[in-house]
Amino acid sequence: MKKSFLVFLFLISFSVCGIEVDRASLDVNLDITVEFENYIGPHLFYNSISEIRAIGTFLANEITPDIKGDGNYNNKYNLYHRPKAEWEDNLKSADILEITKDSQIDNIANIKLIISQYLIDNYGYSEKDADLLAYLIVIYNAVYRGDAEHFSKNYSAETVISNNSEFLGIDLQYFNWPGKSFIYIPLSNNIYLGKLSNIDSDTLIDEKIINIIKLEDPESIEIREDIIDLKEREFDELASEIANDISIIKNSDENVTEDKSLEDVPTLALESEIEKKEALLSEKEDLILELRDNLAEDKNKLITLEKSDTLKLVTSLLVRDSGSGILAEFVKIDQYSNIVNKSDVNTIRNKQYIQAKDSLYVIAGGSEKNQIISLGKISPDSFEVEKWADTACYENSTIIYDKNFLYSIIIIDNKHYIGQFDLDLNLISRSPVEIYKDCYLNLKSDIFYVQVKNNSIVLVNLSDFVSLSNE
Repeated sequence: MKKSFLVFLFLISFSVCGIEVDRASLDVNLDITVEFENYIGPHLFYNSISEIRAIGTFLANEITPDIKGDGNYNNKYNLYHRPKAEWEDNLKSADILEITKDSQIDNIANIKLIISQYLIDNYGYSEKDADLLAYLIVIYNAVYRGDAEHFSKNYSAETVISNNSEFLGIDLQYFNWPGKSFIYIPLSNNIYLGKLSNIDSDTLIDEKIINIIKLEDPESIEIREDIIDLKEREFDELASEIANDISIIKNSDENVTEDKSLEDVPTLALESEIEKKEALLSEKEDLILELRDNLAEDKNKLITLEKSDTLKLVTSLLVRDSGSGILAEFVKIDQYSNIVNKSDVNTIRNKQYIQAKDSLYVIAGGSEKNQIISLGKISPDSFEVEKWADTACYENSTIIYDKNFLYSIIIIDNKHYIGQFDLDLNLISRSPVEIYKDCYLNLKSDIFYVQVKNNSIVLVNLSDFVSLSNE
């Protein structure tokens, strides 16, 4: 037992002396090579953060941590709690969150909220720690998306839920989440409420994940500091467990009877457990040191970047083929051709935007469940959405700006008209005639020359537009 006690003393000295050192990184940050594509555009309705978190609470209430069990929320989310069998020493237990085909979730932030609240209610994490772990969980599942070998090698056979290995983990694109996602949450041994290491965070930050992460955003420094803070507290928690076990053995040695046959039965088992914990503690020490070194290096890179020449930024559109059409997002490009900022909105239609007054105007959105295509008002500096119009626009419509009004093709009762909007995106009036949805919008001297459904051209004067108040 002396050997164990000496190792323990050395590791405790590391914990006490190391806390004052810069709380380094787990090489995980907001902008990484694993970049999720969310649907960013107008919706038919919105759920509040508390409503989304309530899904995690509901699932947690369906699960008892000590036994195998399943939870279901409105046939949209399934939670499978799968403790490993006693003989599966080298494999992990897991919780698996399934996103079913009936789910309408289309933003990774909402998935993280569900996971976070589940961790709070089922395992006793604080909201800050749960948010951090939820962030790591989705990154981990994106990295190992479809990797059947990884999941079968590391997890209990009990965790096999999907027969399709392509659906293991989570895809980077939101339209591949419903019906195609089994998100693994790795669990540690000896789970109890409030234990910091109930979730096996070491698995969530393995070398493969660390190596793909790049420092791109100063905000990521705070995330990485939070990660090392969690790892240090896990270290202290495990060190306390070892100290308690050693104390039990010392007390047992002091009170031992002369009957030597009774002495070693419980003591040997506990000594073996201490050795395992000490080995794990040593691994945690090495990981924390590595994370600190990585963060210090990246902080120096950030300082160098901040001292560089002032950047001259140009606003442009970055387009991609979404599979169902060409969509775009705003970007700012510096004089060295680097993209230094992107808009959250990534569903801009027709590669077009209008700059009027102090805002950018686009047609954006989607046509899936709970989505709508409409005019959007975007800040030219931050690219944040200032407002969405309430009226649906035709997806292939262009935008015309004239005399402080915006014009686009709108949809009312499944019919297409020219809509007139003010710069706050209020619909002021519409054309008196229904038009051909793919017509060219040609405005000259307050007159629209437009194609109607019988392919003829009609002239529509702005003065003849129908005011909404007259409908």
